[in-house]
Amino acid sequence: MWEELLLDYMGEFSNHCIPFPGLLEMLRELKENRFCCKVKKYS
Repeated sequence: MWEELLLDYMGEFSNHCIPFPGLLEMLRELKENRFCCKVKKYS
């Protein structure tokens, strides 16, 4: 059962999450300071 939930989360979360204002800027700053490895651009 948990495997199905994990697969659903991994496959569908990005379709339902709502970013907060300034999220991309924050992720870019984290990346520049090596707190983050990858910023994926969504359009």
